[in-house]
Amino acid sequence: MEFLIKKTLLLFIALLSWTAIQANHISGANIEYECLGGGSYRVTLNVFQDCEDITVAPTQNLRAVPDCNFGFFSFSLPLISNVEVSQLCSSLILQSECNGGLLPGKRHLTYQGLVNIPSTCPEYRILWKFNYRTPTTNVSGTQSFYVHAIIRPQEGCNSSPQITIQQLPYVCAGQAINYNFGALDIESDSLVYSYTNSLSSDGGNGFVSVVYEPG
Repeated sequence: MEFLIKKTLLLFIALLSWTAIQANHISGANIEYECLGGGSYRVTLNVFQDCEDITVAPTQNLRAVPDCNFGFFSFSLPLISNVEVSQLCSSLILQSECNGGLLPGKRHLTYQGLVNIPSTCPEYRILWKFNYRTPTTNVSGTQSFYVHAIIRPQEGCNSSPQITIQQLPYVCAGQAINYNFGALDIESDSLVYSYTNSLSSDGGNGFVSVVYEPG
């Protein structure tokens, strides 16, 4: 799924793997950035991790991949926030996996740092890949996770949209739902949502055969 918002903020589930941690499970992620001027950007990676996984990585490695023959570069973002976002009633929070209990628990991990993006190329994909996606009951096989945002430095000092509702809602199978990401743009640019094919880290389509298992 992609939500394409003028300067393009993308969220994908894909097939390749490359990250700083190897044994945890990820339910969701997104990348945001704020232009500070002079080619400097404050980049934020939001990661939603299952609390059954004990390990929380102190840093995450990302790549900036240009669309011209300039070569990619890697950078690390430090962890600045670790907040439980388990979708449980307040009276049950202490029984979540985040607190040593048995009820499903989720944590929102925020990684953030400053990155310099040269204007040598028109476009850069800021990408992050992870080996393990949280298992699902109706998709066979182990899938990995991929997310990227696009920065176009030659188009001026633009910032990405921000997602203000950083939660993972529970929904009932077979029922229609409405969900608001709470997306906003600090420059008041228009926001457009659309679907896309799943992508891989090389920018191509990550097509695979998916066996659907009802239930």
